[in-house]
Amino acid sequence: MATESDYDLNPPKLVKQRSWASCWAAAFESVFDAVAISNRKTEAELVATYANKVGGGINPGVLGDIAKDFGFIFNIFLDDSETRVFSDRFIIDRLKATGAFLAAPKVANLGHGAPGYHAQVVWGILYMTQEDIGTSLALVHTMNPARKAYEYYPLQYFQKNTPLFTCWLNV
Repeated sequence: MATESDYDLNPPKLVKQRSWASCWAAAFESVFDAVAISNRKTEAELVATYANKVGGGINPGVLGDIAKDFGFIFNIFLDDSETRVFSDRFIIDRLKATGAFLAAPKVANLGHGAPGYHAQVVWGILYMTQEDIGTSLALVHTMNPARKAYEYYPLQYFQKNTPLFTCWLNV
């Protein structure tokens, strides 16, 4: 099912991350292509330049450096009280104003107290019913580089798995 309120951009480029920790770079490669920035980089180029952890990973703060270098805004939602702002309306407003964007919620604790995050490209919102509009039941349309697939995640997935790191084009 779908409603008249659904909002999808054209699908971003499908990218398969090359290593278990390079989702951020694959997601950025897809976002760069979707928003047509002139100085775009590939996943491999991003990993070579910015990776500072095993497997091509980064400390989340490096997303801020990448955002600055490519003209993006970097934002952190620290807990679920802040992620209420990360709503279906917020997502649609970003998509309309800036195009597809990166969102990386916490997904696991990788041991030694280090949390893990998984970056995906957000490019749409789908509602199963009219009653889902304005709720955490809205479905976020993503490009998931772990599977090189377009997928749907409940908005509450992004709102509950904090901190949530986001980057969108600064226009």
